[in-house]
This record gives sequence, C-alpha cells and structure tokens, in this order.
Amino acid sequence: MSGKLTSHGITIRHGDSFNILMQFKTPQQNFDLTNSEIRMSVRDVEKPQNPIISKTAEIIDSVNGKARLVITAQDTNINVGEYETDIQITLPNGDVHTIYPQNLSKPAYFIITPDVTN
Repeated sequence: MSGKLTSHGITIRHGDSFNILMQFKTPQQNFDLTNSEIRMSVRDVEKPQNPIISKTAEIIDSVNGKARLVITAQDTNINVGEYETDIQITLPNGDVHTIYPQNLSKPAYFIITPDVTN
C-alpha cells in the first residue's frame, strides 16, 4: 500500500491502493465510534460539483475508536494531478465534524502522481 498522509494532504501513486488507519481518543480514553459514520470525499478543484472519490470508513473496533479508510487501485485510476479532500465524522446525535485536515481555512490536497508500471 503506497501513499503518504501529511497534515496538509494525501499523495498516492496512480493505480495504487492506500489504507488510512484512524484512532479516535479523548484526553481520558478511546472514543466510542458506535453508530458514527466517517466519510472522505475527493473533488476536482476545477469541477467541485460532484466528488470523484467518495469513501465510507470501515469501523474496525468501535468501542476502542478504530477505523480504516480503504482507497483502492480503482479509486486512484483517475487523471494524474491535484485534487482536494476532507474527512468528516457524523456522530450518532447528527453532529458533523471535519476531522481532516485540521487547518480550517482550506481543504487538504489529494495528489495522484504518475506511475510507470501498469
């Protein structure tokens, strides 16, 4: 699984897969994800109307706050270039919070880099 996640964005090679593992915690304990939903969208900066990638995270351990976003090779089989992304959590009470990126002034970048082997 090749990719890179930084505080400003995600970079993945064209046609590759990448898992984003998440651990949610409060200062005192793990955050219970029961009945929560975590979603990621990737949009073209020039045509932001519809997401080109839309993923829902798999909750792998709800009581201990563990989730995984699986980005597949099919997802990254898009034009090489720079897109924008964010990740949001919807809590059981309906509250929605953007958890990535933490910079509130703009979305994170999502870059697809060229590959050689297809």
